[in-house]
Amino acid sequence: MLQGISPEYESFNDEGYDPVPPKWRGDCESGTDDGFKCNRKFIGARYFYAGFRKLLSDNNISLPETYFNVRDGNGHGTHTLATAGGNFVANISVMGNGNGAVKGGAPRARVASYKVSWSGFWGSNGGDPADVLKAFDSAIYDGVDVISASIGFTSEDYFKDVIAIGSFHAIKNGVMVVCSAGNSGPDPYTMENEAPWLFTVAASTTDRDFVSYVTLGNGKKLKGASLSNNSMASEKYYPVIDGVSAKLPNATDIDAMECYPEALDNTKTEGKILVCVAKAPKKENEKNPMPDTQPARPDAKPYIAKITANDNFTGNYIRADATILPSAKINFTEGQFLFDYMKTTKNPVAQVSGSKTEFNTNPAPMVAQFSSRGPNKIQPAIIKPDVTAPGVDIIAPYRPDSSFPYKALSGTSMSAPHVAGIFALLKKIHPNWSPSAIKSAIMTTASTKYGNSQSPILDQATKLEATAFHYGSGHVRPDLAADPGLVYELRVQDYLNFFCAHGYYEKTISAFCPGTLFACPKSFNMTDFNYPSIAVPYLVDSVTVTRKLLNVGTPGVYNVTVEEIAGVSVQVEPKSLKFGKEGEEQKFKVVFKRNNFVKLGKYVFGGLSWSDGSHYVRSPIAVMFNTRRDDLCCWHFTSNGEYAVKSGYNLGLSLVQEHSCSGAQGSGFLWDKIWNLAVPPKIKIFIWRACHEWLTTQVSLAKRRIQVDGLCPDCSKKFETTSHALWGCSGLKDIRDGVTFMKGLGGTAKASFIDLFGSCLHSLENGELELLCVILWRIWFFRNQDVHGNSKFREEDTLSWCKEFLDNY
Repeated sequence: MLQGISPEYESFNDEGYDPVPPKWRGDCESGTDDGFKCNRKFIGARYFYAGFRKLLSDNNISLPETYFNVRDGNGHGTHTLATAGGNFVANISVMGNGNGAVKGGAPRARVASYKVSWSGFWGSNGGDPADVLKAFDSAIYDGVDVISASIGFTSEDYFKDVIAIGSFHAIKNGVMVVCSAGNSGPDPYTMENEAPWLFTVAASTTDRDFVSYVTLGNGKKLKGASLSNNSMASEKYYPVIDGVSAKLPNATDIDAMECYPEALDNTKTEGKILVCVAKAPKKENEKNPMPDTQPARPDAKPYIAKITANDNFTGNYIRADATILPSAKINFTEGQFLFDYMKTTKNPVAQVSGSKTEFNTNPAPMVAQFSSRGPNKIQPAIIKPDVTAPGVDIIAPYRPDSSFPYKALSGTSMSAPHVAGIFALLKKIHPNWSPSAIKSAIMTTASTKYGNSQSPILDQATKLEATAFHYGSGHVRPDLAADPGLVYELRVQDYLNFFCAHGYYEKTISAFCPGTLFACPKSFNMTDFNYPSIAVPYLVDSVTVTRKLLNVGTPGVYNVTVEEIAGVSVQVEPKSLKFGKEGEEQKFKVVFKRNNFVKLGKYVFGGLSWSDGSHYVRSPIAVMFNTRRDDLCCWHFTSNGEYAVKSGYNLGLSLVQEHSCSGAQGSGFLWDKIWNLAVPPKIKIFIWRACHEWLTTQVSLAKRRIQVDGLCPDCSKKFETTSHALWGCSGLKDIRDGVTFMKGLGGTAKASFIDLFGSCLHSLENGELELLCVILWRIWFFRNQDVHGNSKFREEDTLSWCKEFLDNY
């Protein structure tokens, strides 16, 4: 479900397939395209655009009817669908790289396409919510078994999340929805698609790299990534020039550094190797750096090769791109060697090799740097992602009209269809298993180790050991998932109980699940939710978690082992489970007790495994310590916590008199404004948390009865509230004075951050507001770095960095 399909590829050929099963009720909507045909392999296609067309109309944009069609406009939909269920196709490569057979996760599965995303417009890659919901309904009606949805919106409350809503109706009808985790890593709390009924997939590397080498004039060899099979003469070196040295007089250094065509004088790059800097990824409709195929000006020959070096923000993740000219992408560390050589050498020269495919690279798999991370923002008692799967340099059909009909793409969009294919295979093997049983089988048989040495899987961004918030239960192993032994079963009733434990009212649950007579159980809480992984986000003294295991194999006795967790003792009762027959269910309890001091707010990790000697059923565990005690009934508006009529009257009066932070339009306007800003989701969430006073300022910590003095760690003069930390502190004066529109907002902090930000909504243009959000986010980042002794805040660097960051985004 995403961007349509190009059905002409051999991946969707129906030779050797039986007639379409009678249970299929789908359609093949070709629209005005007479050449678009379905077959016995590719059995259905639909496209949904009513919501998107209304969005265009509301913005006075009209498009011809022929624009709205079922074909894949940018290759993404074809690539992901073939990865999930494409046929075996032999002798495929990208410019000679990675030569071999391509196939989907379930190569003999029948596939269908549901197009909801329309390329080339702002905010359209995720599709319009109304169109997405309609696509879910259609897929369920048509009779699919699994939906692969490499799509995501900003995570929010389940009943407002279009993917959560559509996928819940799918799971009610026995259809699993496999979703991408998002590509906003390596920061924590960046996960998309966090609902427990979704199968959320992170991305990891493989043991195959597409490499090229840059050899400098001093003999230093730098390893890069490339899919260009063109190389320079091995015995000859060529002059190198960076984009800034080749810029036109009216161009900015930043545009030239990134090698935008309009910024470079190609008479200066002719016959040379062009060196560029890779910044943060661009949005779909923004300008792209100079292509590697032709000059920007017809009166000059192009550069003869290109090297692209990561900046510090992009780090060490490099992606191989298919190019016609010799090229190499190098990471930040290698880039520093290159730029140091260019600065210290009078006439720097280099050569760029052609790409080659290297196998058995280690360590692999690693969790990809871009892959979004947990913890779960919506419900921290559920670990997300669920698993990780290959998502880096995945070769699959792309666009038949492209210079590269097969392309190597990277992203969680590529890893999710791998798992969708595995799910389809297991559904064929076990047609009577529920979606949650198959999901459990894949999760509990996943691995957190790699290679013969069984070393821990690493995080590509840091090269440190990854955790459950990187890879969930681990890297998928489909061969073991076919025979898991035991599974954690979840039924619709369990999800409804989950809603109760999450805090929803019965009336709300009934509206979400129409036709269901439902009453919340009296004793159910989140620790009883039978998820295959275990999270204890608020361990004070002890917590008891209950789980049930269903035998889907032969009779046997399973014994438990627990991986040690720092600062926590774990007791499982009983320690053995005896299953006498298939279909039998046994219950066990896990008691977590805090026995040592570990830094508050820090997660520690472990695992729990049941084994009969041949099956290993593992659940990852994540625990965070907290000082919070049992809940008490108290009144927060008196000093002793007891209600008084006078305090109640004063509170009511203040609520009546209190002005709205968003003016007459109400607080809903504030949240809508924040979510519609053109800034990364993590910055929107940061501003949202700041408006709720949820940042860990000294005052916030003091209110939680943590022993702090409440004073600002920077100025040590005033209490550190959110508004003081982000605005009023004297240490931020240069920031306020350095931005014109910030001067007009005053230099003192208002009573609350939400008042400050609410006033900004009405006094600033959208661009100014977006820059302000990035600045505030960066201030908070450096505040935390300073508190923990990692770095010192630098005003001049921060302003330029924020402007550059926003331009790049």
